[in-house]
Amino acid sequence: LGDYPRSGQMYEKAGDPANAAEMYWRGKVFARAAICYEASGSYTKAGELWLRLRDKLKAGMAFERAGEIFRAGEALLGANRADRAIPLLQKVPPDDFNFRNACLLAARGLHQAQMSDLAIRRLDMGIRGDAIEEGNADLYLEQAIILMDRGQFHKAISPLEMLASWNFSYKDVAERLNTCKNTSKPAKSPTQEPVKPKEDFDNRRVRAGIEILQ
Repeated sequence: LGDYPRSGQMYEKAGDPANAAEMYWRGKVFARAAICYEASGSYTKAGELWLRLRDKLKAGMAFERAGEIFRAGEALLGANRADRAIPLLQKVPPDDFNFRNACLLAARGLHQAQMSDLAIRRLDMGIRGDAIEEGNADLYLEQAIILMDRGQFHKAISPLEMLASWNFSYKDVAERLNTCKNTSKPAKSPTQEPVKPKEDFDNRRVRAGIEILQ
């Protein structure tokens, strides 16, 4: 009869969460559908629905149970649960397609947790000494941002200059580079007249004596 929410209730009472989830989904009862997807073991579908409902914490937990550690870490970091997100993001293997993004997100979480040195190391792991390209430019930029946040503007110049030489119009690189260079300039001291060496009393006596002898 097209009453999908009622159908979902019946399937749920019958102990069939998989069909219940499908019916709830068709009836746009997404929260209940996500719960039933979890009950049926379809954690990825549940996570995607929780994301649709903007509940990143539940989405992250569902993705974690599905074994999708990158998506879990990304969602949990968005839910301000860096304590759970960072370990997951650090487990993403180097041969994974999402490895660079995982390094980027882990670094952001570490920096927020006042562990900026570890954040920069994590970014280095993602960069791996590779030349700047579209896939790793955000890692270089994140390094510069962290260094600027720490007040180390002179160190931030190097990655920013590399980015500028690669693509001067990339995001806000030009503006950040200008800020770092202006901040890193030594303060100009007011011009002073050269100080004449002072002659002490003994030197003057010696010179006077030599003049008399001459």
